[in-house]
Order: sequence, then C-alpha cells, then structure tokens
Amino acid sequence: MEDLPIFYVKQSSANSYKISEQYVNDPDGDPLVFKSLQSQLPEGVVLSSQGLLTWTPSRNQFNALKNTPLMVEFIVQDQPEKAETRGKIKVAQTQLDLPPEILLIPGDTLVTIKEDERVNFKIYVSDPNGDENVNNIGFVCSDSRVTEKSFIQNTSVQAEFTWSPGYYFVEEVEK
Repeated sequence: MEDLPIFYVKQSSANSYKISEQYVNDPDGDPLVFKSLQSQLPEGVVLSSQGLLTWTPSRNQFNALKNTPLMVEFIVQDQPEKAETRGKIKVAQTQLDLPPEILLIPGDTLVTIKEDERVNFKIYVSDPNGDENVNNIGFVCSDSRVTEKSFIQNTSVQAEFTWSPGYYFVEEVEK
C-alpha cells in the first residue's frame, strides 16, 4: 500500500472517496476487501467493502477539521488468504473557494397570490468552505416598488423576505 491522497470534504455535502487500486493492490492479483475500524470512525463515516469512503460532515465536524485533520484508519484484506495490512486516509477541509448555496423556503419557483396577500420566504445560506465565510446576505430587486425593508437579515446565514404587493402592483387586463 502506498500513501493515499488527502480526502478533501465540503461542509454539509455528501463527499465520497474511492481508494484506488493505483495505491492499494495485491501482488498476486487476489481480490481485496476493505474493513473499517468502527471505534475510530467519526459519526456518519461509512467505508464499504469495495473501498468507498462516504461522509456528510456536520457544521461542527467540518469546523473541527480546520485545526485538526482527521486520520481514518482501515484494514485491507486479500481473499481468500486473509492476509491484511493497515492504511490511513487523511481527511481535511476543502482547499477550493466554493460559492455559497442558497435555500429558499418554500422552494416554489412560481408564487401566485391574491391582491393584498403577503409573500413570505425564508432564506438560508450555507458555504461549503464553512459558514464563518458568510458575512452577510443581500437583496437586489429591479422593481423600485419592492423596498429594502422587505428583506430582513436575522443571522449571518438566515434571512426573511416579507412583502405585500397591494393594489398598485396588480396589472390591468390585457396589458
């Protein structure tokens, strides 16, 4: 077994890492089985017998990787002889500067309302590089009748859009 490349993960995203035959192989070509050391795995980490490591780190787990990368130990066993060796995968925060992700609730792409009804959206922002990278959430509207007061930032990663169009926003028939 050779040294394995680092497994870079994103926050709150499904991350997967396949242990390649380029780094782990059997000289006489026997099939290999991967086994995890369950006592050393953080919550949510799964290692399949084919060598696929999957993990969706929580915000706290991701933040812990900032100061201390995780070392995941596993056992590789050849079949049918059962000769085995141990390996390690270093897991660290992604080094790419990824764009933030926006979640609207409700997630409808088209909103139909009656006159004087209120529109209300919750907006959640998450950054795969860690939520501490989000400074603020902004609001831009091309229609000047929608004011900035309709948008309220509750926290650095959560905001709310509440707006009542009123009669002046209703279009005339055939226009």
